[in-house]
Amino acid sequence: MKLVKPYTGERLPLWREILYGGGNFTASLFGTIIGTWLSFFYIDTLGFNAKAIGIAMIIYSIWNAINDPLMGFISDRTHTKLGRRLPYVLFGAIPFGLCFIFVFSPPTASLTTPTAQILYYTLSLCVYDFFFTTVLLNWEAVVPDMYEKEKDRGRIIGIAQVADVLGGVIASVAVEPVFTKYGWSAMATIFGCIGAIVMLLTVFGIRENPKHAAQPSLPLLQSIRQTFRSRSFLICVCCVFFVETARLLLMAAVPYYAKYIFPDVDMAAMVITSVVFVSALLFTPLVIFVSNRIGTKKTYILSLLLFALVACGFFFSNSFILSVVLSVLLGLGVTGGLLMPKLLYTEIIDEDQSVTGLRREGAFYGIQAFIIRFASGLQAVILSLIMGIFGYVEGAQTQVASAATGFKVAMSFLPAGLVLIGCLIITRYPLYGERLAQVKQKIAAGESAEQ
Repeated sequence: MKLVKPYTGERLPLWREILYGGGNFTASLFGTIIGTWLSFFYIDTLGFNAKAIGIAMIIYSIWNAINDPLMGFISDRTHTKLGRRLPYVLFGAIPFGLCFIFVFSPPTASLTTPTAQILYYTLSLCVYDFFFTTVLLNWEAVVPDMYEKEKDRGRIIGIAQVADVLGGVIASVAVEPVFTKYGWSAMATIFGCIGAIVMLLTVFGIRENPKHAAQPSLPLLQSIRQTFRSRSFLICVCCVFFVETARLLLMAAVPYYAKYIFPDVDMAAMVITSVVFVSALLFTPLVIFVSNRIGTKKTYILSLLLFALVACGFFFSNSFILSVVLSVLLGLGVTGGLLMPKLLYTEIIDEDQSVTGLRREGAFYGIQAFIIRFASGLQAVILSLIMGIFGYVEGAQTQVASAATGFKVAMSFLPAGLVLIGCLIITRYPLYGERLAQVKQKIAAGESAEQ
């Protein structure tokens, strides 16, 4: 079976689209495990210093200031027989899985000081993130190149969204039982191998337009300047930054919330997170339907408003059943919050092509990845501050009552506030309606002239 077939512009077979979508399975599987359990593993289980972990996340965010835009630039300038993006996915998938394993396999006997803890945590996370960016940036950057029609893009992004949710469900349901029985390193080995294999299979669904690959590329600084000139991009990525910070904060707070609010409920964290993902899976077709009817921007705004409203409910919930109901509703908001930006980015890249005449997917996905990575650092800092303010003690078997209140705040008002900020920002997004139609017409006219 050939990895690369001649580009025709026609729709790929469904099985290839499904294989392509599997990239989101790996991204969600790894991302959910790290976002939900990494802080809990290092701080609550191993007893690492919370402030040290917060400092490590800041260093990690600075690393991303170099890693993400540089990889996007390199990707746009890559020319091989396999294409611009595919080689990075093909040869990076296995190291990606291995680095995930190393993050959860620290040599704890040697990490007895905050300095040693910061060094290992930072180094392992930065190496993991290098391959995360290398593989997933190139995987995601293929979509605007694969299809030109919004309906086709929406379909394959929808398939990838389903894979995203499935990865999250498996991470939510299976991780806690596995590490409880076999340990954290064994858990990481099992899921690291699964994720790497699925990521390798995505190469059979990747298709690139050789016409775009043959185009000249802008120099690095000029490419960065041109990317930041896009008002549509800046508004979208700023909104996504606040929403992603909220989502990561809520995810990281779930294990603490479950443990200290519902101590008598077995695997409460697993139930809450899995319900969110199952709900998101079931609501994905509805969100796509609504988006096709009222537009991407309006659907995004409605999703964020629901996200914020439901998140506030977790503060007032002392009932596990009520928290599960809230998780169902949260899944609907999360689905729109994750799906809509992916559609917006494809439109933004089209708009840039109408201005520059070039396809610069790597530049845009690299810059957006750089900005969004700061969300990881910010949520870690916020959570560590909440722990300090409300009296949480790392590794202690019992906590003061105020610690539980702090985790309620981290699950509710803080993420809700961040989402509302993002919602206000996205109301200024200009690329919709007549303006978007003009961009499409300009691209079509330019490509007709080339032929």
